[in-house]
Amino acid sequence: MKIFSGLLGGLIVSILFMILVGISIGAGEEASGPSSIAFFIAMAYSVFIAVRAESVAHAWKRLMIHASIFSFLLPISSMIFTAQVTTQAGGGAEVAGAVIGGGIVTMISGFLGFFLGIVFLIISFAIGKKTRSTI
Repeated sequence: MKIFSGLLGGLIVSILFMILVGISIGAGEEASGPSSIAFFIAMAYSVFIAVRAESVAHAWKRLMIHASIFSFLLPISSMIFTAQVTTQAGGGAEVAGAVIGGGIVTMISGFLGFFLGIVFLIISFAIGKKTRSTI
């Protein structure tokens, strides 16, 4: 059951890590190779975390904490992408457009990353709770 948890929870973690690597490297043909390698590395790491956990609940808790960390890192990766696009821009208006567009992308990814990170943290804290009976 731990391996299944590692595969299913690892899918979430791996997709988030692949997005982080893909955005940080930049869009295009050159980003597909490292992104797919990052996906499989994150999947193997997630299965390793799940197998080494004490229980299935601890495996899910650790995977959700990793997913929240990767979600909170989304704005930083979009800032890196903005810096790459800005340095490749030619003239003054092109640089201004790259900065404005990159700022919008960073705000959107910050908004999305913040709320995804909060959701994953709430899930991870709720998984390991022991409920007390009120009888």
